[in-house]
Amino acid sequence: VTSEKMLKKYQNKGPTDRAYPHAWVGMLEELDNGVGALLDAIDELGIDDETYVFFTADNGGRGTVPGGDNSKAAPNIPLSGAKHSILEGGIRVPFFGKGPSIKAGSVSRTPVVGYDFLPTFLELAGGNRGQLSNDVDGTSFASLLKNPNSTSFSRTRDALFFHRPRRSFSAIREGDYKLMLYWNKDNSVKNTELYNVEANPTEDGNIISSSHPEKADALKRKLLAYLTEVDAERVPKPKK
Repeated sequence: VTSEKMLKKYQNKGPTDRAYPHAWVGMLEELDNGVGALLDAIDELGIDDETYVFFTADNGGRGTVPGGDNSKAAPNIPLSGAKHSILEGGIRVPFFGKGPSIKAGSVSRTPVVGYDFLPTFLELAGGNRGQLSNDVDGTSFASLLKNPNSTSFSRTRDALFFHRPRRSFSAIREGDYKLMLYWNKDNSVKNTELYNVEANPTEDGNIISSSHPEKADALKRKLLAYLTEVDAERVPKPKK
């Protein structure tokens, strides 16, 4: 929700440079103020030395914005894709953390995902991975909070997997490389695209599949094997 005062503040600044309308811009400041009030309360209560606060998003911004001028630059520029996509504009999101083991101003370049939160929170609370079911995905990144360049952080599969049910598209991220896989309607593979998203996070057409055929094939095989192993297309039965 944007207050009338905040809306007028941004309307008075003139047209926005992206597709977002003034109301959305105002909501961001309202959100920022709310987060600031929460952090202030933690300090005032004297629990800042035993409290972690994490701020992130569940997906990238929308491709088009209701009430906005969609002839302007897309919300996620320069990243490609948006919410519901697994291009970088749909899955690469802000992530900030504050807590007793996190050094102010530190930055980690190691990719983590939302399903890493549960094992991370468990470790920060004094638990260990063995207390979780083997069906729980994710790896604790607590070591990265203490040392952004930690070499002790590693995944069992050494890769991140993304999949849209009903065989729309899938992706695998391993190190600097990301393979996008697109499906035909008959569940056969339509095509793949390999990117170096460290060097080219915009995925702006710089497909490197032909120059790295062995890497593209290896990632494709790893992705397909994982999707088969976890039965990625399984549809849960509705509860009665």
